[in-house]
Amino acid sequence: MNVCLRCDWTGEGGPSCPRCGVRVFRETPVRRRPPAVAAPTPASPTPPAAGTPAGRRPGPAGAALGLALVLVASVLASVLVTRASPRGEPAPRAVAPIPRLSGTLVYARLGSSDRVQLWGWDLQTGQVRPGPIVPRPVELVAAARVAPDALALTWREGDGLRAGLLRSLDPAATPEPLLRGDLVGWGDGGAGLSVVRIEPTSGCRRRVVVRGLRLAPRLLERPLRARICGGVEAIGRAGAVTYLTVREPDRVRVVYAAEHELRTVLDGYALASVSWASDLLVRPVGAAPPVAPAGRDPSPPPDPSLVPQASVAYHASSVADREAEPLPYREPFALERVLAWSPDAFRALVLGRIGGERGLVALDTAPGDGLRPPVMLAAVRSPASEVWGTFAADGTAIVVGDGRVLLVSGRRVLSLPPPAGAPLPDGPIAWIG
Repeated sequence: MNVCLRCDWTGEGGPSCPRCGVRVFRETPVRRRPPAVAAPTPASPTPPAAGTPAGRRPGPAGAALGLALVLVASVLASVLVTRASPRGEPAPRAVAPIPRLSGTLVYARLGSSDRVQLWGWDLQTGQVRPGPIVPRPVELVAAARVAPDALALTWREGDGLRAGLLRSLDPAATPEPLLRGDLVGWGDGGAGLSVVRIEPTSGCRRRVVVRGLRLAPRLLERPLRARICGGVEAIGRAGAVTYLTVREPDRVRVVYAAEHELRTVLDGYALASVSWASDLLVRPVGAAPPVAPAGRDPSPPPDPSLVPQASVAYHASSVADREAEPLPYREPFALERVLAWSPDAFRALVLGRIGGERGLVALDTAPGDGLRPPVMLAAVRSPASEVWGTFAADGTAIVVGDGRVLLVSGRRVLSLPPPAGAPLPDGPIAWIG
C-alpha cells in the first residue's frame, strides 16, 4: 500500500502520487490487480541512486532521508503554488489538492462510424471498461434522476436529431428512442427533455412546435404550437421550462414556451446556455454569428473585436412575463461555447477569448456580490466542435480537447493521462457517480 503524505492519497501504484505527483511512502510491496485497462503511473520510477545496486531498496536510514526530502519538497511546492496569483489578485492562503473522484467518466471515441462504443473510466480505480454501442452521439448527459447509471444522449437521425435514454452502461444495453426534432435540449439532471420542430408554411411564416417529456416520473407534456416569421436558433431547458432563441426579420429575442404562446424574456440577445436554476448565458445580438443550437456543430470562433462582452442574465421566475436586463462581465470577453455548468450553477466552464488568448474560461454565474471577471484557465487550440466538458459531483471539471484530458479544480488545471491501452476520449463526455 502506498501513502501520499501531502494529499492523503492511499492506494496501489508507482513511486509517485497519481493526484499531486509527490513521491509516496510505501507501506507494503505493490501488488497490482489485473484491471480491465491498467492505469499508468503519472511519473516514471526514479532510478536508483549512485552506489545502490539496481533492484534493491535502500536501508532504513536511506528511507528516512527520502521521506524527509519528500516532506520538504511538498512544503516548497505548496509555497510556490500558493504564491502564484493570476492577474495580480491576492494569493489564496492555501491550495487544496485535487480531490479524489469516486465516479465514472463516460466518453465516446467517435472515429468515422455511424455507431460507436461508449467507455466508462473509473477515476478512482483507474479502470476503463467498454460500454454499450450506440448511434454516434452529439451530446451525452448524466441522468441520475432517472437511474443511478442512466445516460441521456442525442444523435443525428435523418434531417433532425433524436433523443434517447440508456438505463445502464452494460455492453448489451441499447438506447430507448425518445422524442425527435430539429433542436434537442436536456435539463433537470437528464430527467427533462424538450425538442423543437420547425415546419415551413407560406412566405416567411414558420410553425414552431415545442414538445416536452419528463422522465422521472414519465409524463408527456402538452405541446405548444406557435407561428413566427423567422426561425429558432437555440434551445435550453431548466426544470419544466423551455427557452429558445427566436430570430425574426426585425428582432432577435430569448423566449420561453408558455402554455399557448412564446413569451419574451430578453430582447436583443441570443441564448448560449441555461443552467438547471434558469441562469441564462446570453450574447448581444449582432455581435457574433448565431449561437449554435444544442446538439449542432457550433459556429466558428467569433472575432473578439466584434464581441465586446458576454452577458449573464438571471430569470427570477420561470413564469415571469417581463424582461430582465442582463448583467455584463466587467472584463471584455468573447463567448464561443458553453461546455458545462457546475452542480450548484454558481460557475460555468466555457470556451472563449480574453484579449488575444483563447481557451478554457471560468465564469462566475452567481452575481449576489457582483460578477467576478472571467478567468483564463488554459489555452486550447482545438475547434469548438472538438472540445467537451463536464463536472463531477464535487465541482471538479473534466475537459477533453487538444488530444488530452484535463482536470480542473478551482484555478488548478492538471493533465490526466489515460490508462495504458485505453482509447483516448475525443467526443462527448458525461460524469456518472
